[in-house]
Amino acid sequence: MKVNNVEAFGISVETILKSIATHPNFTGLTILRTWSPDHYEGGAWNTGGSCTGKEEPILPGKLVKNGFTEIMHEKQATGFNRAVDGVEDSSKVKLKLMDITEAFGYRHDGHPGPYRSLDPNKITKRGPDGRPPPQDCLHWCMPGPVDIWNEMVLELIRRDFEGKKMRDSSS
Repeated sequence: MKVNNVEAFGISVETILKSIATHPNFTGLTILRTWSPDHYEGGAWNTGGSCTGKEEPILPGKLVKNGFTEIMHEKQATGFNRAVDGVEDSSKVKLKLMDITEAFGYRHDGHPGPYRSLDPNKITKRGPDGRPPPQDCLHWCMPGPVDIWNEMVLELIRRDFEGKKMRDSSS
């Protein structure tokens, strides 16, 4: 069978989540965080794109959609939904979706980019030659996004725990 990398990603997400959701001995909680958006403007990371100098979140209505991000998010969401739908007893679902894709599309200011450098004279804007400093749209290290992710994870765990307590007390 011939399958491209995007389809393979979708298949792998669905396969692993179905395995977890239906495993009889797994009693934990699995949280799937959705695709992390990149914010390059003017090209991809390897073709001159840049997210340099972003210091504030994007304003509502100004979000630029990224086709690749949208496709990968859809593959994850579809795989997640199919795995959850495959569990006969919905009260035994061990999967939670932490959907950060669209919300963090607005947080291009949350990547470390040039701030990774310890040089106090670091370049945070494009240079005179137009070249951007080092880029890093993969990691989320700046205050804000990672703090919110922690809050989201804790809330998902709290809700799962509260739901288990309610189910146990009604048994």
